[in-house]
Order: sequence, then C-alpha cells, then structure tokens
Amino acid sequence: PFDLTASFAVAEIQKADNSVTLLSRLSQLVQQAKRSGRDRSILDEGSGPTPVEPPNIQARARTVHLDA
Repeated sequence: PFDLTASFAVAEIQKADNSVTLLSRLSQLVQQAKRSGRDRSILDEGSGPTPVEPPNIQARARTVHLDA
C-alpha cells in the first residue's frame, strides 16, 4: 500500500511566451505548489501565482495490487 499525492500548476500563455519560457514558468509554479504542502495547485492567469483551494471530496480508501 502507498499514499498518492499530486501537485499541479496551470498558467495562462502570455504573448511573450514560447515553449521554453512557458515550461519554465510551469516548473516554477509546480515547485511552489509542492513547497506549500501535499495535494496543492497553483494558478497563474498573468497576474502572478495564486493558490487554488481544492474541494473537500471524501473518497474511500482502496488497495490496488500490481502484478510484476
């Protein structure tokens, strides 16, 4: 058994962006989300990073078995 957590970043593409600058910004946003704790998301719509509060969804725990 293991716990799975995920951090996400969403960024609006700016006029000056190219693939390198966009991916760099997204990488920085994901790192910021991870530093904020587990299961965090960061949104940047052009005015800077904003934390996104996740909805409180109750999910039942379950075990997944992987065959080698």
